[in-house]
Parts: sequence; structure tokens; C-alpha cells
Amino acid sequence: MHRRDKGGHCILRSMNAKERRLYHQIHPAKLAADTGSGIAAVILLANGQAVIGLALAIVVPVAATFALLRYADLEPQKRSRLGAYVKKYMTPAAQIQRLAGFAILCGAAWKGSYLLGVLGAALIVHAWTMGLLIPKDLR
Repeated sequence: MHRRDKGGHCILRSMNAKERRLYHQIHPAKLAADTGSGIAAVILLANGQAVIGLALAIVVPVAATFALLRYADLEPQKRSRLGAYVKKYMTPAAQIQRLAGFAILCGAAWKGSYLLGVLGAALIVHAWTMGLLIPKDLR
């Protein structure tokens, strides 16, 4: 059964799939899942535990995404200031940059390269903060 807002509209159906894929990224559960599993994965990879580290890096974020896309009310995220920010700046290119940064960070942890680790982390931070650094109307 779907929850309904005060006007009787189905909450889960009030957004299209593209919007749900965008706003789920800033849901607190998704941010916690990605950050927690990412940190744990990097630590495991740095300690030579590739299978568990990679499984954690992939399974937890995918499961969080599936659960949020299927069950979460994402309207609060859409209406938030952060929602307005990601609508404007979290482009597919920025999302690819975040993923590439995480892949580089994981590879750096596995190989023991601090320099590559910093590069991967910097790509992730840049993707999230691009709108703060270079407003879209100036690009």
C-alpha cells in the first residue's frame, strides 16, 4: 500500500523515476549507507581483504538504492535546499565523477597509494561541491 499526502495523492507516485533516482541520493539513509560502507570498504581493501571490501562497496549502496527507490517518501528531499542544489548541479556527469572518484579511492586503498587516494577523494568532493565552486550560470 502506498502512503498518501494530505490531498490524497500517492506519495510514491508523485515523482517520476528520474526524480526518484536523483533525490534518493540525498536521503539520510543513502548518505549513511554510502559513507559507512565506503569507509569500511576502503579500510578492508587497504588491509588486503578485497572480496569483502568490494562486496561491501557494491552491495550496501545498491541495496540502499533499491530500498529507497521502492519504499521511501522522497518529497522532503525534493523540497529541501539540498534538493534544489542537486536538481541544478548533480548532473549525470557529476554522478559519473563521484563513481570514478570512489573507484580510484578503492584502487588506491588496494594498491596502498596515498596520492591516488587523495585524487579519488578530491574527485568525490569536487562532484558534490561543484555548484558551490562554479555556479552553473557561470559555466
